[in-house]
Amino acid sequence: ESGVLVGNYGYYIIKSRLDSTLNRSIAGLVDGQDTYTHLSQIGIKTDPNNNGTWTIDSTALAKALANDIEGVANLFIANTVKGSTGAAQRVYEEAKALTDSETGMLNVLISNYNDIIANIDKRIENEEKRLELYRQRQVERFARLEATLATLNAQSSAVESAIKQLPGSNKD
Repeated sequence: ESGVLVGNYGYYIIKSRLDSTLNRSIAGLVDGQDTYTHLSQIGIKTDPNNNGTWTIDSTALAKALANDIEGVANLFIANTVKGSTGAAQRVYEEAKALTDSETGMLNVLISNYNDIIANIDKRIENEEKRLELYRQRQVERFARLEATLATLNAQSSAVESAIKQLPGSNKD
């Protein structure tokens, strides 16, 4: 099901950064020495056939847990002995960087959207002013038209009255 951010470039930037964070090997874990160094080795990966959605192969995960539960845990947690950060720590650090109040990409997006909203508000304000001026001009034109019609009606009455006073006119 599509969410409100699908199609938004900010969504794709965040997804790309998180995907990159989770697809890399875990720093501090060594191929050949540690059983697992990538989440994909335990069945957690993106599905290219489903727009890159993250999936969990429960069979592969169960097999990995049965084989080396500590090795699976090391993929997720910070291990000071091995000097590894783990996927959970990486996601935390990436989320923290994305939401940093000064340099975070989300705050930059919010600032950009606020600027866009301010520009739209200014355009609306200008259009409202333009419409009000147009309305005022139309009211003034209508008032002038009414005054002209009143003058013409008065002139018409005067002409009719003058015609009736001419000799030989019907004085009905």
